[in-house]
Amino acid sequence: MGKGRYVNYTIGATIVKALQPVEKLQQIITSVAAPFSYMALHARVEPDMQHHAVCRDEKERNLTKIFGMLETAFPEPPSSQLFVAIARKLLVSEVQTNRDGNLLAVENLLALDYALENGLWNGRVKVFESGTVSVKGTEFDPYPAIAGSLVGYHLAVNAKVFIGTEVSSWSVDVARTRYYQGMAESNYIYLPKGVNQWTFDGMGPPPFRC
Repeated sequence: MGKGRYVNYTIGATIVKALQPVEKLQQIITSVAAPFSYMALHARVEPDMQHHAVCRDEKERNLTKIFGMLETAFPEPPSSQLFVAIARKLLVSEVQTNRDGNLLAVENLLALDYALENGLWNGRVKVFESGTVSVKGTEFDPYPAIAGSLVGYHLAVNAKVFIGTEVSSWSVDVARTRYYQGMAESNYIYLPKGVNQWTFDGMGPPPFRC
C-alpha cells in the first residue's frame, strides 16, 4: 500500500462514501466551515485526562502551552481559522463543582475563552468550536452527544491540517482516517516538547495503545 493512499480507489471511494453522515448533517458540517479551509486541533486536556495515568510521557495537558507550541511549529499559520475539538462542558463542570479547586482546569477554560475571543497568532487566526452547539435547534437536537461528535469528527477529518494526540483514541481514529484518505503529510501530533509531524512506518498507522 502506498503511503496514505488506497490501492483500490474504487473500493476506497465506496467505503468513504458509506461512512459519510446523512446529507442534512453534512450540510451542518459544511456550514460551520468549508472543507480544507481551516486547521483542526484536538485539545485533549479535559479533567478526566488530567487523572488518566497511562502514557504520561506523551501528554501535554496545559492548553496555553499547546497553543504556544502551535504558534512555534507554524510561524506562518497554514490557515486563518482553527477548529478546537474539546469537551467544554467537562471543563465548565469541573470548574463549577470541584471544591478543591482544579487550577489547571480553570487555566484551560480561560485559555480557551481567550482564544475564542481574541484568536491566536496575534489575532491572525480565528478560533472556533463546534460539536453539540452546531446541532442545537436542528432535527438532531435530541441527540446532541452523537450528532455533535459526528460534526466534530468530520470537521477534523476534513481539515487542511490536523493536530492531535496519541493518548486519545479519537485523535488516533482521525489521523488514521486522514492517512487512508491521502492526507498523511498534514497530520501532526503535540507532545510535551513540541509539535511534530505524525508519521507512521510502512505498515501504516498503528492502533490506539494508550
